[in-house]
Amino acid sequence: MKAYIIVSTFSAVWLVMVYVFLSDYYWYQRIAAGTWGFILVNAITLVPVLLCFFIADRLQPVVKSEDSQ
Repeated sequence: MKAYIIVSTFSAVWLVMVYVFLSDYYWYQRIAAGTWGFILVNAITLVPVLLCFFIADRLQPVVKSEDSQ
């Protein structure tokens, strides 16, 4: 559970940084305004978030049930 809290905090910081800093850069605005630009903007914004959640999920210990035979 601790890994998910850390990743959620990192994701929130990343999204705030994208909103505050990256949206002002010329190249980011050019990508966003272009044809199919929303795909690249979503990739820049969401791929790091999804990747961090995937890594956090893989690092969690496996819980084995006592009922298995």
